[in-house]
Amino acid sequence: MPVPGPDPTVSDEKLLETIHDHYAPAVGSGHIADTVHLSQQAVANRLEQLVDADLVATTKVGQSRIYWLTTDGKLHLSPASEKEEE
Repeated sequence: MPVPGPDPTVSDEKLLETIHDHYAPAVGSGHIADTVHLSQQAVANRLEQLVDADLVATTKVGQSRIYWLTTDGKLHLSPASEKEEE
């Protein structure tokens, strides 16, 4: 039986990178779930935490919810991105 709460096998940074690397300025949880190999519900729960931390913003478009990085979310990724370039 799955344990409720965040899945520790996928880091917040991985979720933020997935949003950042998407070709459009915003992305749905289904695409993120496919990319990080988690259920859509698990991703939605984690994204809610990232929204609460002001790293990700969200809005509902029709029946779908889309997500994008906030300025703080982009800054949160910056140190990791700089390390990869070295």
